[in-house]
Amino acid sequence: MQQAAQTLAGPSLETLEAVLDVTYTWGYQDTRAKLRDLYDKAVRAQWISDEILPWQTDVDLSLPPRARWTRT
Repeated sequence: MQQAAQTLAGPSLETLEAVLDVTYTWGYQDTRAKLRDLYDKAVRAQWISDEILPWQTDVDLSLPPRARWTRT
């Protein structure tokens, strides 16, 4: 049986023995800043319900839904 873990290239790449070859990269420091930027961009692109939706709006639950939408 071969060694279970073998380093291929650099300290952050490792190959694990399995039925098929599986390669993991543990070097997240290279992509962490890019992932953080992507996450921040996604957060900015979404709306925040607590700030946008008028939660204080009174809703008459006795009316059918469509009547609630057209009522002024």
